[in-house]
Amino acid sequence: MKKVKNKFLLLFGLVPFATVLASGACQPAIKKEEPKPVNPGDNENGGSNENGSENQNGGGSSENPGENPSNPIVIDEDTLHITTNDLKYSITPENAKVINEYVDDEVDYFNRLAQQFPPKIAQNFKTQNIQIINAFNEQSKNSFQPYYIDSYLKNYSLPSGNNKIKINPIRGTFRQYYRKSTPGDRGTARKLANENYKQIALESYSIIFHNDNELIKNDPELKKMNVSSSQNFLGTAWILDYQLDETGKYPTKWYLATNLHVAMPFKKVAGSNDPYLNEPKLEEELNAQKSLLIREKEMEEEYKRDQALIEKYKKEQGPNSTKAKELEKKYSTADLNNLSPYIIEYNKIKKQIKHIADELQGKTVSVELNHFTKSTPINKLLETTSMDPSVEKISLDPSQVRIVYLGTNFLSQSPKDYLSNPEFQGVEEMADFAVLEIDFAKPKSADINAVIRKQITGGTSEETKYTDYHELAKQITAGYADLPSEQQSKPATYNVLTDYDKLTKEKVNINIDGTSKAISRINVNFLALGFPNADSDHTINRDALPPAQKVTLKFTSSLWTNKSSDPSKGIAEYGYGLSKSLAFRNFVDKPGITDITITSPLIKAETNEAFDVLNLRDKTSQYQGRYYINYGLGYVLNSWQPMAGASGSSVRDMYNNILGISYATADAQGISQVSLAQAFRSNGHNYNNQYGSYNLEQYDLIYGGGKYQISSYREKLMQIYGGNYKTKLFKQGTSVIPEEYKFKD
Repeated sequence: MKKVKNKFLLLFGLVPFATVLASGACQPAIKKEEPKPVNPGDNENGGSNENGSENQNGGGSSENPGENPSNPIVIDEDTLHITTNDLKYSITPENAKVINEYVDDEVDYFNRLAQQFPPKIAQNFKTQNIQIINAFNEQSKNSFQPYYIDSYLKNYSLPSGNNKIKINPIRGTFRQYYRKSTPGDRGTARKLANENYKQIALESYSIIFHNDNELIKNDPELKKMNVSSSQNFLGTAWILDYQLDETGKYPTKWYLATNLHVAMPFKKVAGSNDPYLNEPKLEEELNAQKSLLIREKEMEEEYKRDQALIEKYKKEQGPNSTKAKELEKKYSTADLNNLSPYIIEYNKIKKQIKHIADELQGKTVSVELNHFTKSTPINKLLETTSMDPSVEKISLDPSQVRIVYLGTNFLSQSPKDYLSNPEFQGVEEMADFAVLEIDFAKPKSADINAVIRKQITGGTSEETKYTDYHELAKQITAGYADLPSEQQSKPATYNVLTDYDKLTKEKVNINIDGTSKAISRINVNFLALGFPNADSDHTINRDALPPAQKVTLKFTSSLWTNKSSDPSKGIAEYGYGLSKSLAFRNFVDKPGITDITITSPLIKAETNEAFDVLNLRDKTSQYQGRYYINYGLGYVLNSWQPMAGASGSSVRDMYNNILGISYATADAQGISQVSLAQAFRSNGHNYNNQYGSYNLEQYDLIYGGGKYQISSYREKLMQIYGGNYKTKLFKQGTSVIPEEYKFKD
């Protein structure tokens, strides 16, 4: 997000091209510089808070203020501080190295972090219940969870003393980079290191939803004001599944996985058989924007009239005219604490206009898929997706696309069962995951839907028209359905938390200068690939680009992988490892593993808001609310912090087993060098009451079958098409969970 100076969790999935802001972007967790209030005569945009104030980090005392303990790790009333002696864990020969390294790293991380907070954070910590702190810390020694003070400063969820947890205890935190990482290493842009990454690229898409509000576009008054009615939203999607074609022809109905927040801007009037509602609100958007713009115009006309009067008074009565000075006060911004009602209203309107323009959704008019083809070279620097000759794109009519699964309210338990926060008693849990159905054989409303465009050298493009939609589907999916089953990707049957030790002990052979060497699989097991907005690609030499091409960076994407930007790190023939970052690390003995409910349940932590899906609804769900907290097992990869547009990127292992999906980055500026991925499968984790009644539950978002799970992609297909519906993943029909995906306990 370009215009905020903050460090915080930001959804990086969507780029409305008109504003280059991430959809659903969170608020900053630190005080940001508020723009100077403006009046209609200033050459500035935006405005200020009416009262000139801004929320700071921190907020409120603990829910259970107990004694005020004399805690040795609070070195004075304004600062928190720890030493290695404050963090004690059960050490064994097997875990000694990772635990000792964690303690050293955590002390450094914590003490640097503590310096960035205002004094009230340390003061509030002193009000926490000492019995709860001591009990939590005692359990942490053997459960390998962070100590209470660590969790507090990182804004992790903490026990509240009533067998529940409180989320968002200090309303946001600062996500810092791991001190031993290569500075600025967010991954590798526009290069495929090996055939494994190339195969992922062939299965992945830069997806763009082109939206427009026809009421705004056709309104006579707004036309005169040159108000934009369109918005484009960019994310990443990839092949999850396809319907088996009983005739033996190439499949034409495909299922692409992405994030829920990437799919949110897909707006159309739902059909009777569509499982989800996401109706466009064209009239509401028109009325909201029009009323504000008309009032803005009125105020600017008022300003012009008053300026003319001021000039008149000064001309008639001299430069010190009393009447002129009185009118000038109306427009003065010299005293921020004493702004006139006019300035307060005008700044508020400017702010609201910008917000409404940023949030404009309209109605989807087309869905664009861009993907790399088999001609894409290995280990060669590529162009952006709009310029590379290996990229094809197709534009689909909205009638060919629909949402068939969202990871909302997928457990029978509810957050109210384990959260003490009163403001979240009515919300449900969500995994930021969605599945789109693409039907290439549906009747088309325009011939463009049977056209594939391809960039060719010289800045021009060529078009190939298709009359056979089986061939069209084959081309745009790179012949994926014709691959032998062992070469096709599939959801993993395991999760990394459960198999962490197994992956650590397993060895793979690598080649170093012609010599074979065995290393731990966990260091090379993970591959991620996505399409962030090219404007965030810091490797592009903008000075070498013509002006027109610089502008296009905002409207296209750069392929991105989790290979280190430092050529001395990593192994060329495989992927990369998990991050040792401390930003989301609540399993201290398992770097790169996180419980999202504990470390990051709210995207908008500073404003204490649950995730808002707006008017997106599951028709059959008992819950028809708008708000959700993020839930589930999460992964944090090394060298993987692509920015806006990469939401929806798949995370896989070295054998092309799909482990999860990226959905958020730890900060908006790319400083922390890490992001969050939602695991598709969890065996669950019992915290033995360390977090009250909260435990990480068993679930599989693709296949279902978790102990308390009530929805999955498989079950949604069964609801739509019946139990005999057959796809690549469900060859026996959607009523059957394949044996290898059934939970054993």
